[in-house]
Amino acid sequence: MKNILILGAFQTILQYFFFYIGLSHTEGSKGSIIVASSYFFAIVLAHLVYTKKRGYSGEEQLDTRKILGCFLGVTGIILVNISSQGIGSGFTLAGEGCMLLSSLAGAIASVYLKSFAKKGNPFEITGWQFLLGWLVLCLIGKGMGGQVTGFTWKSSLLLFYMAVISSVAFSLWTLLLQYNPVGKVSIYGFMNPVFGVLLSGMILGENAFTLKNLTALFLVCGGIFVVNLKRNVEK
Repeated sequence: MKNILILGAFQTILQYFFFYIGLSHTEGSKGSIIVASSYFFAIVLAHLVYTKKRGYSGEEQLDTRKILGCFLGVTGIILVNISSQGIGSGFTLAGEGCMLLSSLAGAIASVYLKSFAKKGNPFEITGWQFLLGWLVLCLIGKGMGGQVTGFTWKSSLLLFYMAVISSVAFSLWTLLLQYNPVGKVSIYGFMNPVFGVLLSGMILGENAFTLKNLTALFLVCGGIFVVNLKRNVEK
């Protein structure tokens, strides 16, 4: 129960709380690029946590390759927050700030989940921490005057679709972290900002395909790729 409480607090409560607040105050394309910072947070945190443990295999050790990858990723995130008025003017606490906090919460959950997942069933872990997170978020929302109304068959179908996405994705993520280093599985996450930018432009009609966004996207994806390049070549 202690592990479920800790995991639910970071992976569901804090991550979703900050994510949806941040997403409602920024563009979808911009948010999807910032969310990729979670992988760089996870790499640094994994180094700090696992290098101090006995029997450590060295898979999470920070090296030049990982530092370079993190530098490229952070540069991309800074770039996407630059506006014509300067670096800080494209950044707001309610928007981009909350997205970064959501990414940090997700990274902490991933690092903690690596050791916790070995002690239990990944699908059971996901179910319990979602149940806990759902209850707490509902109480927070109700306490802040929130309500959910206007259900139609389309909105109900969308809600069900989002629930399936979250449950399946987190279950698979837990399963991957059970058998692999945090850094090893993160390379596949570079598709998140790619799809985020593309779908924001195609579906939401945002001006996502700007030179700044595409350059930032290239830097973030390049950073994640560089972090895992050596391991993949050896593989």
